[in-house]
Amino acid sequence: MKIEKLAMLVIFTGLVQLITSFAYISIPAKILVLLYIGHYIRKNTTLDIVKIGAYGGAIGFLSTGLSSIINGILVAFSGGNVIDITLEIMLITIVFGGAWAIGGIILAIIGAMIGGYQTSKPTSKGYFVVIRGPLGVGKSTIAVNLAEILKGRYISIDKTLEQMGLDKVEGESIPAKNFINAQEEVMPVIKDSLERGEPVIIDGCFYHAEQIEHLANNLDYKNYVFSLKSDLDVCIERDKKRGDSHGEDAAKAVYELVSRLDIGTVIENKNIEQTLKKIQEEIFNTKKDTDTFLLKIKKDMEK
Repeated sequence: MKIEKLAMLVIFTGLVQLITSFAYISIPAKILVLLYIGHYIRKNTTLDIVKIGAYGGAIGFLSTGLSSIINGILVAFSGGNVIDITLEIMLITIVFGGAWAIGGIILAIIGAMIGGYQTSKPTSKGYFVVIRGPLGVGKSTIAVNLAEILKGRYISIDKTLEQMGLDKVEGESIPAKNFINAQEEVMPVIKDSLERGEPVIIDGCFYHAEQIEHLANNLDYKNYVFSLKSDLDVCIERDKKRGDSHGEDAAKAVYELVSRLDIGTVIENKNIEQTLKKIQEEIFNTKKDTDTFLLKIKKDMEK
């Protein structure tokens, strides 16, 4: 779990403790928060029981110190003695913070167990689905709906590329290295979901074979690739209707690039419901295959 998330949880817990102290319900409120945090960490990470307890203890201790500091500042502004306030903050942090550290460990573990914590890793690995195609073909619509149906995580490589400022054209296209850097950025999130048995649906143009090879080298999981197709005029018209339209020239250029690489199951995306049905049929009819599609692509590239 990243330090930013830990800091947010500490701040949130400290504020809950501070606010509820005025209503004299800070103890039960903080107990509930720490129980929930244990549950949250269990559901959103692959941390084991020891680490979940450690995070609970850290949050319990640090949030107590934070709420004491804020409370001390408020008292100081109201005319309190700064030295006395400082000593009081130190005492509360050491004594009560230590108590809440122990309590945080216990409560986080209980929260994790309430959330169905397993001491061993899932026996059933997740799988991922790649939805590729040109601009305006309907990749995101299909991917988002599929993620909802499969109760999986949705990842947009093209959006990640834009957010990282890597969507810069060099020559006729955005370089493969830029897309790979974007994939590296979201790789921890993808692996975390797959390790917990959660399906991951990834969409993007994927007009570079190197992108596919990068996924094959880094994700040892069952996978499915679907190439969506539509007429160029249809793609251009769909792209125009979007709020973040890329323009006709970009749509034509990407259409040409994507068309050079036909991989996976090709689907003519004329109807959302029919496309989703075909994808689900492919996933659940071939789920017992011993090899993966991307692994086959990788082997072909190595020949």
